[in-house]
Amino acid sequence: MFRAHRHRAAQVCRGRQERIEIGLYGELRELEAQPILSAAAAGILRPGAGQGVTVVNAVSVAKERGIDVVESTSSAPIGFSNLIGVRLKTADDDLSVAGTLFGRNHLRLVEIDGVEVDAIPAGHLLYVKNEDTPGVVGQIGTLLGKRRVNIARMTVGRKPGSGRAVMLIEIDGEVEEGTLQEVRSIAGVREARSISLG
Repeated sequence: MFRAHRHRAAQVCRGRQERIEIGLYGELRELEAQPILSAAAAGILRPGAGQGVTVVNAVSVAKERGIDVVESTSSAPIGFSNLIGVRLKTADDDLSVAGTLFGRNHLRLVEIDGVEVDAIPAGHLLYVKNEDTPGVVGQIGTLLGKRRVNIARMTVGRKPGSGRAVMLIEIDGEVEEGTLQEVRSIAGVREARSISLG
């Protein structure tokens, strides 16, 4: 359930990693947290450190690099029978994501930085943070169409009253940097990043 969320966090956050926090909620509070912490640390560290980071040594490697790896739990009621949250703090950024599992193998990403979404974490994604204003979604769709980027699925979420929104756009392949720059130049777009979830 958790592999896609940890890779996403590592690809979206900029700057030197400082803290990895894992939250277990609902039925997941019954599980032993240490293997999940180890898997999270491995998934987040591996893109920058290569295959030398394993689930066995990831927490030790993180500590050697001055990265805190911590667990948080809560008994507060949640809207899901199970929920896992990952928060990655870097010197320049702070990102939180939460996901759940429906049935035995239906993964869903349900929150990004406090914004509710309903996304399948798979394949190649374009992650966009934007102002919650009319026309942004249409402009991005039009631009991607002109650049022959095929949209397989799109999820849009917003936090009412905050002026913030996010988009997760599943596409057929990675987006070229030039196209990303064009997306970033659209009025109302705060950030755009390409994510590959292999």
